[in-house]
Amino acid sequence: MEEANQKYQQKNTLYAYLLLDEQLRIISPNPAFTKFTNIPQDELEGFTLASCFKFNSKSLNRLSNLPSILTESFGLLKLTAYSPSMDQGSKIFRYRFLLIENGDQEEARYRLLLTKYSAMDNEFRPEVSDKHLFDLLLRELTDAIYFKDLKGRFFLTNQLHAQKYEFSYQDFIGKTDFDLFTDEHAAQAWADEQEIIRTGKPLSIEEKETHKDGSITWASTTKLPLFDESDNIVGTYGISKDITQIKEVERELRRTKKLLEEANASKDRFFSIVAHDLKSPFSAILGFTELFAEMMANKEYEEALKYSSVVHQAAKRSFLFINNLLDWASSQSGRIEFKPGNLLLKPLVKDVFSLLATQANAKEVKLKTNITQGFGVFADKDMLHAILRNLVSNAIKYSRADDEIFIRAAQKEQNIEISVSDTGIGIPADKIPILFQLGEEVRTPGTNKEQGTGLGLIVCKEFVEKHNGSLHVKSIQNKGSVFYFSLPMHS
Repeated sequence: MEEANQKYQQKNTLYAYLLLDEQLRIISPNPAFTKFTNIPQDELEGFTLASCFKFNSKSLNRLSNLPSILTESFGLLKLTAYSPSMDQGSKIFRYRFLLIENGDQEEARYRLLLTKYSAMDNEFRPEVSDKHLFDLLLRELTDAIYFKDLKGRFFLTNQLHAQKYEFSYQDFIGKTDFDLFTDEHAAQAWADEQEIIRTGKPLSIEEKETHKDGSITWASTTKLPLFDESDNIVGTYGISKDITQIKEVERELRRTKKLLEEANASKDRFFSIVAHDLKSPFSAILGFTELFAEMMANKEYEEALKYSSVVHQAAKRSFLFINNLLDWASSQSGRIEFKPGNLLLKPLVKDVFSLLATQANAKEVKLKTNITQGFGVFADKDMLHAILRNLVSNAIKYSRADDEIFIRAAQKEQNIEISVSDTGIGIPADKIPILFQLGEEVRTPGTNKEQGTGLGLIVCKEFVEKHNGSLHVKSIQNKGSVFYFSLPMHS
């Protein structure tokens, strides 16, 4: 009997185990357990498992209902625990145990076999394998992760990356960038990857992706060389984040910045116009009225009459400027009322010609029209009057003696195209693109050195656009200009 017991003890020293009673108190460890775990025997005997080891939640649940769990698992219970808080250096140890019922001895109800233990460098890591973590990344990460071989073929990627290009995961494997993008973009991606393979250096870029269907996306991509276990480069891998929305926001910010710069330029130009075009004529008016007082005191009536026309022109120019200024300011602030209605063109043109007859006669310029009584438009009367008044006044300014100014109207489908043409000096080609921009200096003295207000054409453009139209110009220097726009027909 004693010999059999010695053989039993010798056999069991090959396995590290603990003997436990029915309450899971430790009766004794065998020498192998003490040796493998480096936990002294006296720090184990008499204590419960829960006080000596830190079990994970799954193992604790199993231990809480031990008999039934052992029955369900055919008498074998796998457990995971961690080293107790005793001096074993700075490392944490993870143990894998197998709990079985012990039938050899009456006192020891259970035997706890140590099947595996290892030192842990990270005590905070939960019970997950590297493979599980990697699979989780491939399955759940919203950015694209991919691996390519030396020929640029995808051999591993995440589901999101495949779905982005409407491939199943299986169909995506083996594809290259040439299957996804235009040849131009794919060729650049291939060149980048070959440079990474050649130099072994990573690359971080923002790239514009042009797809085969013509769509464009943007990505922030980091590409790296893929090394095998022997430090040989066997391909490339990378992570790519879609930044298309960010790029769209940046583009909108740039557009807004440009609009603000244009608005600031317009504001500065506006104040410059106001300062110049109000100050100059009023300075002349003030100067001549002072001179008139002296002339009247000296009874120099003929001289006073001689300069009265100059004062009249200065006042007239100021009045025109103030009208345009008020029209433009009202349009910009949204306070101007837009009240379109059915209008006959001929009476409106006749009124404009009558208003500007003195200006035209002074320069011997002829005002003509081909508009008959039947032509009608659907427009705001005050705005259309301001448009025609400014265009005709502008034409007179740049016309010479015996030149003609012609207002024409022609039906084009459901619209009436109105044009104001002249045979004057024309507009330099480089000035035409900026005629309607408030922030640009395009004012040119008229044929009699008349100064413009700088706002007339701006007002015309604003009012034409109120009618959902656009104002256009054609001009040949020394032959004349034509401004034209369309309005809806009389309903």
